[in-house]
Amino acid sequence: MESPRRWPSTEIEGGSSGGAPLSLIGYLATIARIAVTETSRLGGSVVACLVALLCSTIPPTDAYAALLSQGPVVDQAAAPAPSREPQETPRVPPTDPWAQRPVCESLFLQADWKLSSKQKACDWAQNRLFSLTVLTSTTWSAAAAPTFTSLMGHDAAPGGFTKRFGANLAQNAFKSTATYLSAMIEHEDPRAHPPFLILTEHDRRPRGVWHRVGDALLANFISYRCDNQCAEASDVRKVAALSRITGAVASGLSSELWSTDRSDRHARAARGIGSAYAATFASSLAVEFQPELNAAINRVLTFIGGSR
Repeated sequence: MESPRRWPSTEIEGGSSGGAPLSLIGYLATIARIAVTETSRLGGSVVACLVALLCSTIPPTDAYAALLSQGPVVDQAAAPAPSREPQETPRVPPTDPWAQRPVCESLFLQADWKLSSKQKACDWAQNRLFSLTVLTSTTWSAAAAPTFTSLMGHDAAPGGFTKRFGANLAQNAFKSTATYLSAMIEHEDPRAHPPFLILTEHDRRPRGVWHRVGDALLANFISYRCDNQCAEASDVRKVAALSRITGAVASGLSSELWSTDRSDRHARAARGIGSAYAATFASSLAVEFQPELNAAINRVLTFIGGSR
């Protein structure tokens, strides 16, 4: 009669008297030895190999305890820890409305401290080449040309009103273009009283009719320019108003481009230059006394409207 199987105890045989607890590795090794003994006839070697392979995959006791104490492993690359610092929203600088202003409006053409190249071109196109003042003056000149030529003893004005009107418009185009180009080369300010004159004593406007007349006529000989940053009185300079002379010469010579009469053309060109330069003086006087002229016209229109 076979003796009952003796299962391994929880104490290591031949161990210390205190009975140290059996480790996991030792317990599995004991099970492996029993399995080999009982199943030697049924291929115990195969079972032993399987049990030994199982034991080799189990870590030592200390490493196994340390692994359990770490808790679940988290992939730090897959799930980064959220930052506690708030993310700053990128600040968009505000748009400067001054840079978006319509620089070619008449308000800014008169009030801007120093005109840019674009503003000078706008002033040429709006106030010199195509404007109500130009249209009025050319119409008046074409209508009054026969009267003035007869009073001055010259030959009658050639052609009819339409031809004279077209010729006057062409002359004005040559005159204003030459004035604009000459002012750009010499860096003249096209305005009679630019705002930067406040830096100097030239900003003091004369009082009295004759002083104002003299100041308006002097503007045909002297012009102003502002160099550098245009922030000091030393940046403001007086220059000769060559642009006005150049415009008058271009206007006088252009009248001979469409004239078929080649006799005495030099004298006619000289007279055209003189009349064009005299027109600049009349224009300066009109600009100087424009407020008074507007007030007088308003009174006349009010009187006519009230008498009806």
